[in-house]
Amino acid sequence: MGIHGEAQEPQGVLVRRLLGGEGTRQDAEAASRNFERWMREVWGGRQELALAYCVNALAEAWGGGWEAVPERDSTQHVWLFTFLCPSREDLEAEAAGYVEVVRNNGGSEAIARRCRLVRGLSV
Repeated sequence: MGIHGEAQEPQGVLVRRLLGGEGTRQDAEAASRNFERWMREVWGGRQELALAYCVNALAEAWGGGWEAVPERDSTQHVWLFTFLCPSREDLEAEAAGYVEVVRNNGGSEAIARRCRLVRGLSV
């Protein structure tokens, strides 16, 4: 999902800045508003349904390796993937693209660690 509401930039740009440590409070607030809007507009506010579809798409895109991702890390990948507000129609393709980006940018563990840092969780 691209631009929503007050955000002037696509959600992916905001998230990349946040994960790279360059995001501002305004970036975080805009990204959060975009996420809430995506949840309402795309999933009718049904977070459990959105999570189930996203987890299934990630597991398929990851291949047999999803089961090997520790739960501590997989929850971060689900968070990040959903925070990117993927299109429901292209969910499988977007999950495949997400997995490719993860693999080309430090791997599963590194990306999960960055997510925990951004979210203020124990690394």
